[in-house]
Amino acid sequence: RFEKKMPISNKIIHRKHHHHHHHHFISIVIAIIMLSRITHRVPAATAAWIPTSTTTTTTIPHFHKTSFPSSHHHRHHNHNKLFPKQQSFHTTSSLHDSYIGALDQGTSSTRFLLLSTTTNTIVASTQKEHKQYYPHPGWVEHSASEIWSNAHSLITTTLSQASESIKDFELSDVKCIGITNQRETTVLWDRSTGEPVCPAIVWNCARTADIVSSITSTKLDGNKNALQSKTGLPLSTYFSATKLVWLFQNNPELREKAEKGELMFGTIDSWLVYKLTGGRRHVTDVTNAARTLLCNIESLDWDEELLDLFDVPRGILPCIEASIDGDFGVVSKEEESEIEGGKGGCDALAGVRVAAILGDQHAATFGQACFTPGEVKVTFGTGSFLLMNTGTTPKLSKHGLLTTPFYQRKNEKAVYALEGAVAVAGSLVQWLRDNLELG
Repeated sequence: RFEKKMPISNKIIHRKHHHHHHHHFISIVIAIIMLSRITHRVPAATAAWIPTSTTTTTTIPHFHKTSFPSSHHHRHHNHNKLFPKQQSFHTTSSLHDSYIGALDQGTSSTRFLLLSTTTNTIVASTQKEHKQYYPHPGWVEHSASEIWSNAHSLITTTLSQASESIKDFELSDVKCIGITNQRETTVLWDRSTGEPVCPAIVWNCARTADIVSSITSTKLDGNKNALQSKTGLPLSTYFSATKLVWLFQNNPELREKAEKGELMFGTIDSWLVYKLTGGRRHVTDVTNAARTLLCNIESLDWDEELLDLFDVPRGILPCIEASIDGDFGVVSKEEESEIEGGKGGCDALAGVRVAAILGDQHAATFGQACFTPGEVKVTFGTGSFLLMNTGTTPKLSKHGLLTTPFYQRKNEKAVYALEGAVAVAGSLVQWLRDNLELG
């Protein structure tokens, strides 16, 4: 239940999803476009590639929520479909347009799309679902290898089809990519081989309920909110730390390897960047780090007391970077991958910089231009999520809301948000479709 007296702006963006597609697609699209320019400010890192001499306008406009097209509008205008089955293309008259890539890795599927910085439209998009594993009641797992394989093939296919669809398209026209991802989902992989050592435990997996109860009663005096001042979060099965505790308790050999520094941990963003950069970058951004229960939301760094509480070796953790213009590295050629066996890199994007990472709900809020404290977006996807911008100071809720970084630009203060979350929304529709054939 959300706090009734919360000063929520009356400019609430409320957007339902089309059928069983669970990604906040248009939000991600707008988010990645806007990463390059907010309120008419161009970051130094992107200013270099914005063309200055062209017959078409190159300034990316400030987006106003009132101008956002509705899903109803898109269903009747083929030039900008929200949910293409595989891809949608929009050829451009510009001979030397520039593009931004967006990798949207969600709970049910992965998308890669290419956006024109001249026309602010999607010029190519591909999408693929990955398998959901339910080995026991309440358990949810993904294959991190399958997710990477899907991402790699989607990137390759999208750029290949864009080169066929767009006149004079070249890889050098792709100036950067951004990544948005399902949060909290936990991946452990071998430092030497770059391969996962266990299935990825998904954010909505409930297997750690007993661990949460045990830690709450034995270490937190029965108060599940004891970590709120540090993390902004309650102790819950959602967050990555409890998943790591479960993995180490149930697989002693993994704990031993972790303590020897032979394993690497990351949320899905970390995993994808590690593979894309050929093993050169083991990083995450503040929005994803803050969903682990291991990050202090004031310092935006790993917290030693939290690491001790959950008994997590610091050596397995990624470096935390600002969400926008953080040091996320450059996509590697496959033959130049530093991962054993060359299982990394992506030739289709080789040399392109990873410019931004945001957790999925943060990207949706960013894409809806909620830049003023009090502005709110609501998403109905796999789960249902409400985020409200609270400015540059984290605010703690007494009514069950989560405190989280909203985004951070490099060398600037983080902007924070309050979040309300419901685990099951669109996933119920998917379950009905898959199990009762009601689709």
